[in-house]
Amino acid sequence: MARSALKLFRRDGFVKGMAGGVRILIRVASMADAHATELQREVDYPDWVQKYSTVTGADKAWMRQRTEKFAKRPVISVVMPTYNPEPAWLDAAIRSIRAQVYPHWELCIADDASSKSSVGPLLARWAARDPRIKIVMRQENGHISATSNSALSLAGGEWIALLDHDDLLSVDALFWIAEAIDGNPDARMVYSDEDKIDETGQRFGAYFKSDWNRDLFYSQNMFSHLGAFSRSLVEQVGGFRLGLEGSQDYDLTLRCLEHIHDRQVIHIPRVLYHWRVHSESTAHSSDAKPYAMFAAERALTEHFSRIDRPASARHVGWGYEISHHCPTPEPKACIVVHADLHGGRSDAWQACVSSLVAHTDYASWHVVVWLDEVSPDDRRFAALLDHRISVAVAPDPAGGLAAAALAGGDAAVLVLVQPVLRFVDAQWLSVLVSQAMRPDIAGAGPRYQIGKDQYRGSGLLLGVGPDRRFAPAFHGLREGDPGFFGRALLAQNFTALEDGCVALRRDLLLQLMPELDHNLAGLAAMIDYGLVASQVGLRMVYAPKAHVQWTEPSTRAGPGGDAVSDEHWKALALRWGGPCLKTAATAPTFLNEAIFPWPIRHAPGFLPAANRCAQSHSPMA
Repeated sequence: MARSALKLFRRDGFVKGMAGGVRILIRVASMADAHATELQREVDYPDWVQKYSTVTGADKAWMRQRTEKFAKRPVISVVMPTYNPEPAWLDAAIRSIRAQVYPHWELCIADDASSKSSVGPLLARWAARDPRIKIVMRQENGHISATSNSALSLAGGEWIALLDHDDLLSVDALFWIAEAIDGNPDARMVYSDEDKIDETGQRFGAYFKSDWNRDLFYSQNMFSHLGAFSRSLVEQVGGFRLGLEGSQDYDLTLRCLEHIHDRQVIHIPRVLYHWRVHSESTAHSSDAKPYAMFAAERALTEHFSRIDRPASARHVGWGYEISHHCPTPEPKACIVVHADLHGGRSDAWQACVSSLVAHTDYASWHVVVWLDEVSPDDRRFAALLDHRISVAVAPDPAGGLAAAALAGGDAAVLVLVQPVLRFVDAQWLSVLVSQAMRPDIAGAGPRYQIGKDQYRGSGLLLGVGPDRRFAPAFHGLREGDPGFFGRALLAQNFTALEDGCVALRRDLLLQLMPELDHNLAGLAAMIDYGLVASQVGLRMVYAPKAHVQWTEPSTRAGPGGDAVSDEHWKALALRWGGPCLKTAATAPTFLNEAIFPWPIRHAPGFLPAANRCAQSHSPMA
């Protein structure tokens, strides 16, 4: 904290620095740990920008040389709708395009019958100065979707990039878009990281994004800012839809995704877009444009209807909660509780299963409890508690997936549960079953409540943590802290899930069985399963709407260390290789103690680790 105050003195001088330092002390004294971390993040961000997001003359020279080596140098049409913009901000937005290192661009501006008299002449002056700037002045106001289509009609480039009339692109933005296209010939959509810029030009609020993560995109529009599309793809879906104003770009992206594969969506882990914050922008508050939230809910719901996977969307603050509809009739779920796995207490399963019976609103389930030895008391307890509960000697002491699949009988969904869990929320099984039954999902896991006031996600980050093996996502967050950009409370994909509570579609597990390493067990087996599933384009999903209680924080509350034996980790490393056992460009947004990606996550020619994994079809966290 003293270091942060010193930075303010050096930057702002004694008087302003003293005032800023006092404000920091007052704010920190009144904030919880999470808010103090957020404040530290903003104090440190100018340093990060200076070191890792400032383009030098040498950088520009390298980019120009690199551009000459591209197999193709596509023209990128930047589409900009305008309506009564602040002239200075519009002028700055146009200047940010003209300053681009990559020269093969055109700026397509459509004005939506602005009533400000300064807008037309300003646009005309720029069009006269640079032939790459194309202008159309609409005679009638039609709102942003119609205006965006007017701008789109001017576009002649092979690619389309979207820019709002008051925002800015970094000088290297279009270069990195072109570089991504050159390095990924099959690409159809490209997006970057972003931050915000205030009315004084100060940058803050960086959103460091993961590589493509479809379920996170459903939860939060992580594509926009900066987003670029193949023009032929945009034309294929008919451009922007009228009636979706406020979330017209979200809707466009959803419709484009219906025609391409996830591997054709490329992430550039660089902050290339600066979103202007002012009183009328959604960068300032979503309350500025409440119609945008309703439009997004509609866009999401209609997307799921078009792909024949019924679901409904609801805005929940940091993003959208997607309720996937369960098939009718309800699929049967077999819940396997391995009571003696990981050396658990012999009676722990009774409390676990009792809480399950008391707090499960899903009807079509039965429980199989695996024990090293089954006593008459065990059978009596199960029979008295519920007729859907049975106990049996564990067929596989190591808790292998093959044995669990066979134990499922005619169940459609297999739910593996550790006895240290307690069920406190009745919808937990409904949520996990509805997620697991999605045809493109290989498994679903809940949010874990740890103790009285902490929680973590069920997703695993590979290649991070003290031993560089794995770590749980969002570990140690306090209740009420949504994590970085709300991610801890949003559904999203991970390569692997923890084995504390995970729902798997049984037919899929049986289908993948020949590809699994059956010498692995427990958490190692789940990591292997997630990697196998990713090879065939399937995703594991963290579903925080389902939450369960982990009652023994000292036991696997933060998986790592001996959760996977050295022998099993070596087997995983030999089987999959280093690139597959790493989380791609995501760790700073998941680990509670991380603030920024130090050092930067990329270098010239950077390729996310997941894309280097042999035959990988689903780069994600």
